[in-house]
Amino acid sequence: MNKIETQAWVLCDGQKSEAWETLFKKETISFDDISETEILVEPLFGGWEANMSHALDRKPLDLCRKRRESKVVLGNSGIVRVLKTGKKVTRIKEGDLCVFFAISHLNRNGCLDTYFAFGYDEPGSVGLLAKQTKVREEQLYLIPENSKVPLHQWSIISLRYITAWSNWKVAKGCLEIVLSRKECPSPHVFGWGGGVALGELLLAKEQGFKTAMIASTDERLEYIKNLGIMPIDRRRFPDLNYDLEKLKLDASYRKKYIASLKIFRDIVNEVTEQEGVSIFIDNIGLPVYSATLRVLGSPAIISTSGWKEGMNLDTIRALECLDRHIHVFTHAGRLSEGEEAIAHAEENNWLPQDNYPIYDWEDIPQLIHDYSDGKISSYYPTFQVNPI
Repeated sequence: MNKIETQAWVLCDGQKSEAWETLFKKETISFDDISETEILVEPLFGGWEANMSHALDRKPLDLCRKRRESKVVLGNSGIVRVLKTGKKVTRIKEGDLCVFFAISHLNRNGCLDTYFAFGYDEPGSVGLLAKQTKVREEQLYLIPENSKVPLHQWSIISLRYITAWSNWKVAKGCLEIVLSRKECPSPHVFGWGGGVALGELLLAKEQGFKTAMIASTDERLEYIKNLGIMPIDRRRFPDLNYDLEKLKLDASYRKKYIASLKIFRDIVNEVTEQEGVSIFIDNIGLPVYSATLRVLGSPAIISTSGWKEGMNLDTIRALECLDRHIHVFTHAGRLSEGEEAIAHAEENNWLPQDNYPIYDWEDIPQLIHDYSDGKISSYYPTFQVNPI
């Protein structure tokens, strides 16, 4: 089989003590030509996702070792242009501009059938940090012709907003089952800071919910406010970082945690007029999980589609039953939900304000430094791979 050669930013295998700067290199790679069911594409814009930084830090996974490959090309969020299609590809043609969605394999219900993600831990996958890669037809959604949305903004839809659409659809549906809008005409929806949570809050605001988002920098708080979402300053409760062992053993830590928890609860009670939060979007995990549960109303939904910090959570089932809390867990989106999200974005301008930087191909290492150092105020850092 013929080989395709292309440039890529590559994460190489190495010792745990080595910094990512010594293992992340730009070089020429090769992969097998497309099969009759595959599509050759060139990425145009990509989004820098948290899982890409996790991969560079090799936490929680060392991808090279998990995949048993000496080199890995990251990148599972962005838009692509189609260069060539296999003989059995029917829906996509050469020259099409598409939103890429990093699903690996689907079951018969259109849900992910494996835990692998393309451009992350799926063996053999070449992510969007390559000038060319090959994908499957079900991983591409056509961008509407003559779209009103600027081309680079579609990279937001690629992973974060399809994920947001799916998670919000389930969370909202659960709330409507247990609490009608007649009983509660304008429920409160809160979210811990993040691009997916922001996408859900924009949907909630559009649908008549009262919305609030927690952030910790002046730039992000102002940005949230300008979107019509109530900003809540995370710095007002700085010690709200749950650690059970420290709570048991460290009196100073316990005192600070309890003080921050009280401030947080007082703020939420004031905003919700003592009613509590009806839907809380929490993609953070363990550090804030206990606090999130404490400010939920009854009934209420806690909804997550990610696990930024702390994959394991402890829940007191009796209390959750008594408070009639529904815990919603989703990941990415179903195949049909990607189409719904794209149509909604096009028709309703479901996109954040365009305030994020676009890094050039050669400047991707600088993007990584800026992201890890907290110098990027945007929730959607973007890089360009090929010219439009």
